[in-house]
Amino acid sequence: MTPVWSDLGARSRGLGTRLLERSVLERLAEAPDLPALGDLLREAGVVSEIATRRGANALERELRRRAGVLLGSLTPWAGARSRYLSILLEDEDRRSVSTIVRGTVQGVPASVKTAGLVPTELLPERALESLAARNRIAEIGGLLSLWQHPFAPALGLIASQAQPDLFVFERAVDRIFLDRARVAAKRAGRRVRDFVTNSIDLHNAFAAFILTNRGGDVDAASMFIEGGRHLTVGEFVSVAKSTSNTEAEHSLRTALSDSILQPVFSMDADGPRSHEGRALRLLLRHYKDLSRLDPVGAAPVLRFALRVRAEAIDLRRIIAGLTIGAPAGDIARDLVTLP
Repeated sequence: MTPVWSDLGARSRGLGTRLLERSVLERLAEAPDLPALGDLLREAGVVSEIATRRGANALERELRRRAGVLLGSLTPWAGARSRYLSILLEDEDRRSVSTIVRGTVQGVPASVKTAGLVPTELLPERALESLAARNRIAEIGGLLSLWQHPFAPALGLIASQAQPDLFVFERAVDRIFLDRARVAAKRAGRRVRDFVTNSIDLHNAFAAFILTNRGGDVDAASMFIEGGRHLTVGEFVSVAKSTSNTEAEHSLRTALSDSILQPVFSMDADGPRSHEGRALRLLLRHYKDLSRLDPVGAAPVLRFALRVRAEAIDLRRIIAGLTIGAPAGDIARDLVTLP
């Protein structure tokens, strides 16, 4: 039996009113400095006065907690549907683990590793900070294993490598997440199944594009994840063998011609410059439209989860931009929250 989503959809719409609108984010991007940004966030009821006095790290911490509270607010209402919401929560865990491991390999400060992440039930705020404080991949893997987190096995692939292959690691995390999501979505209804299918196509497309610049040092076919709808393994391998990014983007646009994801790889697309930013913007627009067409289905829930992520990413981008003195126009261009 397909689950009923109407009550969670109503809850999501209510919680959505607490998220910052695009116009507010653009005003935040125009702040002259971090203290002024902190004041604006406090006036918007997003952070406390204490955080505004303690600098960027304190702002980041409160914003991270805010995102975790908002996303976690759905779980107490979900009941048996929690297994379907786990798809959204584990998607954030996927992003968190990958970001923290990448930051560890790059040697960035712990506060940078956790910036813009969304805490979840399996990886709450304290867990993210504990992972980010580690300086060795093996230590991160040990903690995830101790907590019995499903992504722990992926760390074993790189824990002993002197120069960890982050692409192979992140594909392993993607595979674990998407395999689990596909199983969880089987009885969640068409909207959730489509969400997972789009996620598989999207992550395969990103991986194929990255492989273009790897020079054939990885067996491309082994990096493909089954379960998508538009990108076949043959097309995936073909894209991976492209001789340039331009050729790869053209091939991906062709393969995704019937997908909502095709504009991600458009060379003249408006909005965010990164493929990831474009993808999130497209998904936000897609689920906004679906929420109007199917207001009692899962679309409002999916849209809300994406909006929480978008706000976390945008606020992180604003803080980082102000820190380096980036022009407000450049910061605003890369915001993913919809107008």
